[in-house]
Amino acid sequence: MRGLTPAKGCLRDIEDLSDGSTNRITALVKVIFSTLHAQGVISTNPARFLKCRRERNLRGRVLRAEEVDGFFAALETAPTKVKLLILLMLLTGMRVGEARRCRWSYLDRINRLLRIPDSKSGKPRIVPLSEQAFLIIEALLALKVNDWLLPGQGDAPMGAPSKQFRKLVTLAGADGLWLHDIRRSFSSIASQTGTDMISLSRVLGHSHVNVTERYVVTHDKQLHAAVAGVGQYFQRFLPALISAS
Repeated sequence: MRGLTPAKGCLRDIEDLSDGSTNRITALVKVIFSTLHAQGVISTNPARFLKCRRERNLRGRVLRAEEVDGFFAALETAPTKVKLLILLMLLTGMRVGEARRCRWSYLDRINRLLRIPDSKSGKPRIVPLSEQAFLIIEALLALKVNDWLLPGQGDAPMGAPSKQFRKLVTLAGADGLWLHDIRRSFSSIASQTGTDMISLSRVLGHSHVNVTERYVVTHDKQLHAAVAGVGQYFQRFLPALISAS
């Protein structure tokens, strides 16, 4: 991304972007110029020699065992929607965007699932709900004003609670914890409580989501077992948090 300059008001240096972010920009630039070239708008494609970087995602921050009590104590002070969003992420492994934009129409009560039609991978995604996660769904009913599970202003979902989460992390003494690390924390705890890597990959929606959806009717017990351990891990904190919502 040499030669690029940040937009006015941007506080980030282009060279500070992660390899992943740089690759997303590179891919977008290549698509734009390739399309313009194919349509005859430009005679040559100046982006044809751009190459993506090798990505090295080394971040491994999770909610540590010694931080759990302080984190949940701080979570009790958070606004209701922020509290329920974080709990939903922590108990399901959902991405923050998936959880914020989830709809009531995605809920399958009979099979205790959320069926998300468009995930980050572009494929349908199934999110199994543990007993504890389903308690969060029930608590969200009190906030229902439209089809959004977590409604925001007007007919929009709630925004990302970045400032509230930073305040929560400071109060909890869990410095360096990011909102996306909640999803990684789910993954770590699920692995510690015995979930196999194939089931965990399916629960997180990393790969083979379409295959998982075809087998969910016959293999739903396996998928629910993958989230049950995380629900039981946090069970002791939930009654107080839900009753205060």
